[in-house]
Amino acid sequence: MKKKILEDLVKVEPVKLKPMFGLRPGVYLTILYSAIIVVSVFLVGFLPDIIHGYKRVSFTSSVEGVAIYVDGQYKGAAPFSANIKSGNHEIIYKSSGVVIDTKQIEVGHPVFFNWLFPRRMSVNSDASLNQEALAAACQAFIKDVSLWSAQTSFTEVNPYRPLFTQFSHKVGQNGTSQNVIEGSSVSDVLDLAFSFITSPEMLKDARQACQSLGITHDFSIQEKLLTDNSEYIGKNAVSRTSQGGSSSLSYDKTLIEGTLIKEASITIGKRTLNTYPEVLETSADAYCKDFYIANSEVTEYQYALFLSENPDWKLANIEQLKSQGLVDDYYLYGISLTSRTNPIRNISVKAAEAYCRWISEKTGKNVYLPSQVEWEAALASIDSSYQNTLASTNNNSVLGSLLGGVWEMTSSKFIPLSRLIKTDEKLLMALAPDADIILKGGSYLNSDIDAFSVGGFATSACSELTGFRVAWEK
Repeated sequence: MKKKILEDLVKVEPVKLKPMFGLRPGVYLTILYSAIIVVSVFLVGFLPDIIHGYKRVSFTSSVEGVAIYVDGQYKGAAPFSANIKSGNHEIIYKSSGVVIDTKQIEVGHPVFFNWLFPRRMSVNSDASLNQEALAAACQAFIKDVSLWSAQTSFTEVNPYRPLFTQFSHKVGQNGTSQNVIEGSSVSDVLDLAFSFITSPEMLKDARQACQSLGITHDFSIQEKLLTDNSEYIGKNAVSRTSQGGSSSLSYDKTLIEGTLIKEASITIGKRTLNTYPEVLETSADAYCKDFYIANSEVTEYQYALFLSENPDWKLANIEQLKSQGLVDDYYLYGISLTSRTNPIRNISVKAAEAYCRWISEKTGKNVYLPSQVEWEAALASIDSSYQNTLASTNNNSVLGSLLGGVWEMTSSKFIPLSRLIKTDEKLLMALAPDADIILKGGSYLNSDIDAFSVGGFATSACSELTGFRVAWEK
């Protein structure tokens, strides 16, 4: 049966490839397969790297965290690696925006499976921070510390950044004795920064930075503030000061009346719990020379006169003012600029300083925002009650309206531990001129603010509850 079936099957002639170009099939098929393999290897292994030649370049620096620019384009912060195209390139190392090193490199053009197994090269800079870069690093450090000090607790969602440790790594090899600015050293900058410690995380970070730099520092005050609720033994009232007559600032359309506060050594602050933030009210000794202070805050009408001669500060130019970091979105928001009794609000410290410069030019006197010590000395010269209204209840002929009404700007920088630790405010002014300033006096909405309370305020911020009065030299 099987034999019959096999006999009945259709007989098929076997397929035979014909010779081509005089070559037997076995030969030309071998050549064809080889060509396909060669072309495939070329397309996969060579062509991508011929078209896009590069190497994986690792950038390192003796200074931690410097910014790397390749042909003027920012690539990352050292140490890091990046694919750099074949050819000649200019590498710039910047720290806090200042160039500390420049290199010319040549990146080769490997072409065999470089996309799969990238060839590598390293570029290192042994340059240290120059004087300009060191000063810029200190400026950035103090600015960051002052901002982070406003937060007294941290979480995993909002973690603390090790500011002190990062700074110590950056400046370590320069030494803490190196001059930074105006005769101050890195050590002085660190001492200033330590007076901004307001959390356990900042304290731990500061200790680690000192260990990294091989220096010792007494953090007993910071430790006590963060762990101890015992009372700080300080005087419980501001020392009394005295007045010495009156004066005024007179210009075209208005008059600012003021009171002379006589030279005095005073104690500002009170006995308070030895913990942050109550420590801001802790007592400290201070001194002020003779000065005049305006009897009332600058009014809406008086600020309108300033705007009439300084159109750059008008509300119509708010976008330009914001781009320059002079004001925020609430500049002059809802202010009519017509009242002769309501204090001007929703203006920034920068705007108030511009007003003072304008008054100085108009009157020929040195007009400025009073310091915290001057403000408290003025308050100590009167028996002041708390003003629970916005409009001034003072008749402008005598000094008043210091408590309540609106928070008043001072020229003093906000340093959290300045009343317990000797601080260099001039150094802070040099390194961080835009650091927060101190507010005094409270507003008509507050009920728990007294002569000792301290607030912090950004120089470009504008608030409905904040105004200012001027002071001038005798």
